[in-house]
Amino acid sequence: MKPRSAKMRFLRRLEASGHTLGTLSAVDGVARMVAFYDEERAEDCEPGGDSLVLNWGTYDWDSSEAFELTVSRHFTLAREPVEHRRRLDLLFRYEPTPTLRALRVGGEWCFWHSDLKAFRRFLARSRALATVYATQHMAVVLRSIKV
Repeated sequence: MKPRSAKMRFLRRLEASGHTLGTLSAVDGVARMVAFYDEERAEDCEPGGDSLVLNWGTYDWDSSEAFELTVSRHFTLAREPVEHRRRLDLLFRYEPTPTLRALRVGGEWCFWHSDLKAFRRFLARSRALATVYATQHMAVVLRSIKV
């Protein structure tokens, strides 16, 4: 898979599973992004240039506070300047309840495909994922970004 087609490929996989962005829970979304990372390797990336990260925290963007949980796939292309990196974000936004605020800001990386088993173990015990499990999100956004 070419990194520039990652968003389209992810949406096709999502549709094939019977989901849309609007019907996706954070737990399902993270699981689907991890499966995408596992099953569709990126082409033309430098060694270690196809990685995953889970980030969470309460943020105040443009004076509208929200708790966000984002799973991102990062691509660093082998023959491109570092400023041409790409990222595919699957972001879940929540009303910032006291319980969600208490989680603070955090994150966990999976830099190598060989680390995926350990990353999945982290996800299985993630307090952030467990907390949003029964919480209805306000919005889900899938975005492809050149960083």
